Amino acid sequence: MAQEVENRDFFHGRLKLRHLVVIISVFEAGSTVKAAEQLLISQPAITRLLREAESMLGVPLFERTPTGMEPTFYTEIFLREARAALAHIRQGVRNIREFDEGSTGEVFVGAYLSGAGRALSEAIVAMKKTAPLIGIHIVERTPDKLLEMLADGELDFIVTRHQPSDSPFLPNGEQITFEPIYSTPAAILAHHKHPIRAEKAGSAVRLKDLKDYPWILPARETTLHKEVGNAFVRAGLSMPENYIICSNLGIMQGLLQHSDYLAVVPSTLFSMIPHADHLPVEDFEIMGESGILQAADHELSPAAQRFRQHLVETAKSYRS
Repeated sequence: MAQEVENRDFFHGRLKLRHLVVIISVFEAGSTVKAAEQLLISQPAITRLLREAESMLGVPLFERTPTGMEPTFYTEIFLREARAALAHIRQGVRNIREFDEGSTGEVFVGAYLSGAGRALSEAIVAMKKTAPLIGIHIVERTPDKLLEMLADGELDFIVTRHQPSDSPFLPNGEQITFEPIYSTPAAILAHHKHPIRAEKAGSAVRLKDLKDYPWILPARETTLHKEVGNAFVRAGLSMPENYIICSNLGIMQGLLQHSDYLAVVPSTLFSMIPHADHLPVEDFEIMGESGILQAADHELSPAAQRFRQHLVETAKSYRS
């Protein structure tokens, strides 16, 4: 049975930060040898620290196998909290370094095309006018990877689309908060001379008329992809069979300009795709909210708070 851990256990040195770091490193590396290489310490030292942690916790954290270190059920439980603890400590160190009223420091923002739009770039311009020494890192990943990074303390917040039906928790079990800052309806784009425009001139276009054309769809992990799927279900149709998944604006522009592809794009991005126009479709309507998603108990650094405020102010012009 696991022993109770009191504050004095930390004070007297029974469980230290290095134990948490080693457990996480071995879990991610899959072996004590690789973890030792990453941490620049010896493999016996890794083994000793693991044994100390297991002794203090009273449970096995890893099983030694011929192929490496296999985590036990207890490891999964412990890692959720250990990663969160390290994330908060890292944030505390950053807050101390950036305490100069938010005039210096770094901000790490997760973004995905369907949620960010122009508001993010305009907020960066506004921020840099008043705080040019703040470094702003825009991290583009798939939505699930961004959530992992937020849980691990690698991001301050994420600018994204969100639905009430989306999970209220991060992968490590921490609760999230979401503040909607502007509406982001999505629509279908097609190039100016797309054949459907001539074919349906003077009459309404419906989704069934577009099924045989190639489509550019958002990534499956995104809220927007779910919304597109719901729109097809409401129309009594299955999702298009001829499609590509793409979030790269350059590729999207090329496909829309030189072929008969149709793309589902948030309205905030329309002006960034000059060779295509909105194609009104009678039974296709997607309303959504984009906003700021962050860990509920994560206190932002002064620099991140400052950028967050710029983002909120910039987004006011998009509200409909």
